[in-house]
Amino acid sequence: MCPEQGLVRVAQCVASDGARLVGIGRARVVEEVDKKSGLGQAPSYRWVILGLFAVMNIVNGVCQFQASFFAQDIMADFDVGTSGFTLMTAFPMMFGLLMSLAAGSLSDRFGQRKVLFVALLISATGAILRYFCTVYIALLLMSFLLGVAATFITVNVIKMAMAWFPQRQMGLAIGVGNASGTAGMAFAQAFMGILFPDYRSAFLWCGIAMVVVMVLWGIFGRDRVIVPPEDELPEEETKKGSFKDVMKSRGTWLAGIGGALYNGFNVTAAGLLITALAVCWTMDPVMAGIIASVFTVGMVVGGTFMPAVIMHLKAAKPICIAMPICAVVLFLLGWYIDNTVIRMILFPIAGFCFGSIFPIFSSFPSVLPEISSDNAGSAGGLLTTVSMIGAVVFPTFIITPIAGTDYNLIILLACGFMALCAVIFAVLPSISGNTKK
Repeated sequence: MCPEQGLVRVAQCVASDGARLVGIGRARVVEEVDKKSGLGQAPSYRWVILGLFAVMNIVNGVCQFQASFFAQDIMADFDVGTSGFTLMTAFPMMFGLLMSLAAGSLSDRFGQRKVLFVALLISATGAILRYFCTVYIALLLMSFLLGVAATFITVNVIKMAMAWFPQRQMGLAIGVGNASGTAGMAFAQAFMGILFPDYRSAFLWCGIAMVVVMVLWGIFGRDRVIVPPEDELPEEETKKGSFKDVMKSRGTWLAGIGGALYNGFNVTAAGLLITALAVCWTMDPVMAGIIASVFTVGMVVGGTFMPAVIMHLKAAKPICIAMPICAVVLFLLGWYIDNTVIRMILFPIAGFCFGSIFPIFSSFPSVLPEISSDNAGSAGGLLTTVSMIGAVVFPTFIITPIAGTDYNLIILLACGFMALCAVIFAVLPSISGNTKK
């Protein structure tokens, strides 16, 4: 069917190598197609969608973590301490804490294209208005709006991967979708101090970048919904895919708790590592930003490639357990050995181990039998909601109130949350061998 003849085409959803998509067997694929361009017809368009998700996440990561380089200036100008600054860093995730479940349900009901465009519009507004903030409460509010896009992007990564990618590529799609946000964080840590003279100019330009991303998604974003034919599924299979199945999913809840522990370290380190290196080790702030960024670059590489590899290994479970332990050991060695060269070696390796943790947790719903493409958005919403508890509560109300301005203690407490991820991997089933056939 030519795109000019209508908006819907029906195709068999069986990969060329015989692998079936997400366990639903033969399926009709209902796909939104642009009348003029015809984009979205070919399966290869999944790479465009993945690329758009990556760009959205990169820009969002830069906007959220660009303040880390200017932490001391922001704390002085807005008269807040470390707890106030970490709250500002984590406040975009407050929207995710409150609205992730609703965001997932909205995506399941109305499609990714519409809801992501609206979310990007709201966040672009908040990102630009941060430039004009002169009081702390206003800065928090604009940071909250910035979290709208972050939430909708995060909860839709799983849905995007399950709708567009065959099972053999799903780990890669989820890894890229999640790790791209970390790439934005690495860019912010390494280049904010070089590119911009102060945090206000950084806020303004990143707001403009959000507008550009919104326009790109509005032009090239597409929906692809998998609809299994009723006569080809067993009776019990047709009952799957509900919101109730998501709420009863033990694996999704546990993966969300693991994500919360991950965020307890990640938000703390993203917001305060540069300042901690400068204060505790009298390091030049630009060099401290580079050190922090190489750790984050390691996270990007690990988060992009390791989920796809680990999901196909028989020894996946012991490897998953070892990852956070190795990350803690290497990170603490890099922290306490006051040598720039050694830190440049140890931090990216630690980042590689650490960066793979959250994408693996995020991958669990895609291999759980109770989760299908019909309720993948809700599953992503539940996982994100629980994960955001750790992003907001652990750094702001546990780590910094206990440690104050003792940055050594801040680092130790944050590493404790990272180490607990190993316990969650021990409780979860192995992610290999659970893939839907």
